[in-house]
Amino acid sequence: METTKYKTTYNAYFIECITNLHVGSGDTNYGLVDNLVQRDPVTNHPTINATSLKGGLREHFEKKWGKDNDKITNIFGQDNNPESNKQPQTGNYNFLGADLIALPIRSNYQQYFLTFDDKIDENVNQKAELLIGSKIFKSNLEADKLYLKSEPKYDVFLEDKKVKVLVSDTQNPFDKKIETPVNFNKQFAYLQHNNAKPFYKDLPTVARNKVGTGDSDNNLWYEELVPHKSIFITYLSHSGDADTVFESALIKDVIQIGANSSVGYGLCKFHKVLKKENHENN
Repeated sequence: METTKYKTTYNAYFIECITNLHVGSGDTNYGLVDNLVQRDPVTNHPTINATSLKGGLREHFEKKWGKDNDKITNIFGQDNNPESNKQPQTGNYNFLGADLIALPIRSNYQQYFLTFDDKIDENVNQKAELLIGSKIFKSNLEADKLYLKSEPKYDVFLEDKKVKVLVSDTQNPFDKKIETPVNFNKQFAYLQHNNAKPFYKDLPTVARNKVGTGDSDNNLWYEELVPHKSIFITYLSHSGDADTVFESALIKDVIQIGANSSVGYGLCKFHKVLKKENHENN
């Protein structure tokens, strides 16, 4: 019996946070933080679950093209809805969760440095090699170093942590085939996991007012967020021919993901990472 071949194509995208991002997990931190962000159940690093990412993209393109546009169903699929005459349908695109790869950490040398974690980078490379056949990060970077274009005249700190400086005007943490994110200026911090972990663990929190309450003692709640300038990486796959209109709009539009759009949270920009590579399965 002849086996039918099908082709699945994976594309990798950086997600650049233009504004603060809150994709909520629905959990609280023993009353200290009311709304926590989503985190990977294995690594405990901030993440955007696949369902949240797909939902944000679907909402964006439904507003752009209309809910009843056939392209929406072809890309995202059709759920079982008894009130609709449409039959359930699987979309041509699959959406993977997004992994956080860089956080902006404040410094006395400049406003912030994008900071990378060597263990996160290792995990990202393992997944990328499986899905797109190529690493994202170089593997020869020196850990616990701040990569600067020139020698500073004073000690440099990330928050309250002093870091050693490595001067290089050509260094880049990404593989040479990677399209550099827009907000990356080739000055960055690269830390061992144990030294980077506190930054990923203790994200900023903001206090927000509850609308419609007159009780001044109970009108605040505290919300964890991923700060703007952070970078995630995600993967989209499709079977058959790509929807070029969708993929073009994906990297052109500013897309809102997560909660609190009314206060400007969650505005993101997608950047394609690599030329697509095909993987054939039997």
